[in-house]
Amino acid sequence: MTGWGTCGTRRWAPSGTGWNISTGTPQPSTPKSAQSRDDTTRTELRFAERVFGALQVLTACSMAFAHGSNDVGNATGPFAAVVSIATASDKLAAFTDKTPVPLWVLVIGGVGISVGLATYGWRVMQTIGTKITDLTPTRGFAAEFAASTTIVVASRLGLPVSPTHTIVGGVMGGGFARGLASLNPKVLRDIAIAWLIEIPAAALFTMVIFYTREG
Repeated sequence: MTGWGTCGTRRWAPSGTGWNISTGTPQPSTPKSAQSRDDTTRTELRFAERVFGALQVLTACSMAFAHGSNDVGNATGPFAAVVSIATASDKLAAFTDKTPVPLWVLVIGGVGISVGLATYGWRVMQTIGTKITDLTPTRGFAAEFAASTTIVVASRLGLPVSPTHTIVGGVMGGGFARGLASLNPKVLRDIAIAWLIEIPAAALFTMVIFYTREG
């Protein structure tokens, strides 16, 4: 029988539909095969996220290694040059293309980056990890792997890049893959402003210190 109606208190619905008890009207029902496929897909996605959640520990370690190899080098390089000139008997001869970096300078750099991470690092991690776009283990793995690889290659080539800028670019790439609407424009605007301000601000502060010291 087609159509639907009542027979006494018994109601029936056409083939391919179910019954909505709350409204008393028929509604289309999801075929079991499609429902099964959806359940399977969700299960597989959850499994993939768990796997990449574990793998993300490795990419986080690689990112920490890359960060140390570049950022600590950026900081200890000028410091080592100053130490070399200050301790040299012949000041002019100390100006060479290659400056030896004492072990204690590297130790100071390692301690400094660790203390910075333990104090104010959580603010940067919060911004990158939660405010730019929604990150899942798979997206976080992709961003960290891409950023750490880029930084390590740059370190090997002697290029002083910014690990923070690089990982922000990786996170933005994960957001772009999902569409521009998935990115937070306000946070990206603030990051861009900070990037534009930091170089002239550091240069100006260095000039003030230099002339104060000379004066």
